[in-house]
Amino acid sequence: MHLSVLAAEERLDVPYVEKDKLFLSHPAVCREYTDHRQLDGIAYECYKQLRQRYTAGEQQVPSELDTERLFFPDEPCRLAATLIRSKPDREPDYLICCYDSYQLTNYISPALYIQHALGFYRSESFSVADMGVFAPLLALEWVRATRSEALMVCMEQVYDRIESWEGRRYPRADALAMLSVSTRQGAYQVICYEQQLVDPAGRGEDGSIDDKTLARAACQLIDTELVRLQLPIRDVTVVVPGYSERYEQAFSRRYPHVYRRSDRRNLATADGFYSLEAISGTASAANPYVLLSLADPRGSVGMLLLRSMLPPQKGGEDGLL
Repeated sequence: MHLSVLAAEERLDVPYVEKDKLFLSHPAVCREYTDHRQLDGIAYECYKQLRQRYTAGEQQVPSELDTERLFFPDEPCRLAATLIRSKPDREPDYLICCYDSYQLTNYISPALYIQHALGFYRSESFSVADMGVFAPLLALEWVRATRSEALMVCMEQVYDRIESWEGRRYPRADALAMLSVSTRQGAYQVICYEQQLVDPAGRGEDGSIDDKTLARAACQLIDTELVRLQLPIRDVTVVVPGYSERYEQAFSRRYPHVYRRSDRRNLATADGFYSLEAISGTASAANPYVLLSLADPRGSVGMLLLRSMLPPQKGGEDGLL
């Protein structure tokens, strides 16, 4: 089942949810990257034929991309069970898979496969897609509205290096992040989340928003929300998505505490949660609030503001801008 509720011209705007007591666990992520993975099956063959038919000329990728480690050794859905150390005593009400890139798998449904692999026989499973990097926000809204508990699985699958290449932006890569979403307790409390459209005047010939315009819109959204919540920026670590060097520079010039991962991969729906997992043990964890910035070149920006419920951490400055 795919859940795609919002039309392109609509926005997900839930600017304050603290009163609803929504919590996230610390994320578990997969970092088993390799430089090659061979896909097979009907889905991948159909994809290649469609790409050949509707792409003008043979696509070339830069030679330096040939050495990037962008792939998991197996399909993301098949690796999900390796992130669970032990089955929880209580099954979640829902297992929600979020992805921007459709999973080219021989299984009927990645969500159903993961549910079976984890032994969750009473949970209801579905996937949230067609929302770009903002699918996790809709998953959070589902848990908040239903006052339930869920295991959220954010996963991305790049089919090959041609599909991974994003021009001057960081290459897309496989990703798998899992975390619990609950209305009872967790490592992080959700303070607010929001998605906004960007002025279409900044679109290029390919229909995407240029990095500078997108970064400016993302920063304006952050500034507006922090003022409304009366939160001093010195108490917030702003997490920049793996997007591009130019995009990141706008944040480093504007905010005192900015975190970015060193891997320079675009992990789409899972990106912020990889950073959230990496922050643990660094100086960034000392701030009481963490803000995950979201950006989609198709014309939207967003944010997810969290309050850490963990004791203050001390560590190095790895990843800080």
